[in-house]
Amino acid sequence: FNLLNKLELPLQSGGDSISSWLFLLLAVISGVAAMSSGKILRRMAARKILGVKIIIGKKSVEVNGITDTGNILHDPASGRPVVIADIRAALPVLSGRLDTISGLPPSFARRVRIIPSSTVSGNRLILGILPDKIILSGEHGEREVAAIFAPVKINSLPDGCSAIIPGELNI
Repeated sequence: FNLLNKLELPLQSGGDSISSWLFLLLAVISGVAAMSSGKILRRMAARKILGVKIIIGKKSVEVNGITDTGNILHDPASGRPVVIADIRAALPVLSGRLDTISGLPPSFARRVRIIPSSTVSGNRLILGILPDKIILSGEHGEREVAAIFAPVKINSLPDGCSAIIPGELNI
């Protein structure tokens, strides 16, 4: 109404009010716009199951992951988002051992990242690994993404999922 008032169109019935018909028209247009944008935003933010392929050297592992807009972890040094992978599923690409930093092979020294994490259970540092490649695959094809992956123990994920993918990487 304020925007229409600035255009000085002959739409008002007098004073600072609008006619009932114009009010009804504006209400219908606003309702349709709100419903349409809500559906679009819901579709964009929907959790999706994506394939995640993590490649380090000659080894690779493929898992399914769920996108989560709540995963906002980033590597402080590079700014890359962090894909959290269940350690049990990631072991094949990690040479089978990751209980301490000293347990990593020497070739991993340049790949290690320390990532601060804040959750409802408190703050902690998690160990991240810079892979050669992370490839996400979904209904719209495959895409290589610049990301870090953090192998941690994850207790509750949907069936068939072993990773949590940041929502910003949703393809």
